[in-house]
Amino acid sequence: MTLYFPEAVNALSRETVLYVPTLADVEAMTTAEATGAGAINITCAIRQFNATATQAKTKKYRLCSKQGFDSLGRVEWTVEQLTFIDDPQADDDDPEYAHKSLVEGTTGYLIRRRGLDSAPGEFVDFAAGQRYIAYPVQFGVRIPNAVNPEEDGQEFEYMQEIGVTGPVVDGVVAGA
Repeated sequence: MTLYFPEAVNALSRETVLYVPTLADVEAMTTAEATGAGAINITCAIRQFNATATQAKTKKYRLCSKQGFDSLGRVEWTVEQLTFIDDPQADDDDPEYAHKSLVEGTTGYLIRRRGLDSAPGEFVDFAAGQRYIAYPVQFGVRIPNAVNPEEDGQEFEYMQEIGVTGPVVDGVVAGA
């Protein structure tokens, strides 16, 4: 047996979360869809992005067997509530707060691309061949976070529930 030792990839500032309103082919998002009308790179507007999945598992037994066997069932995806940076007085058309257009009931896809720079000034544009995960979602109500008078340097934030509305898909960026 061959021992392999894959090289680790630093995760700091190497994850992008993008909202796109529609995708013609969820498994092959185009660069035009990633940068087109309605697409919003929310990476720097959120505190974190965490998606989890659970899969049902049951035991199957046979009358003739002394042992039970696992049977895997449905998968349930969850995108944890997002915490957005907020300026309560920002104009609705302020491009620095484009994420405020993601109001309750908004549907589309959250695109998660990992392993490429996402920091301001170092951002890697979407290009053919890059891998991503697409989460079909609906945005819930916004809930302003409480201000803690004992915490110095606190910033205004709001939380927003995210509902996963369909199959989560691994994709590869297509050309333009």
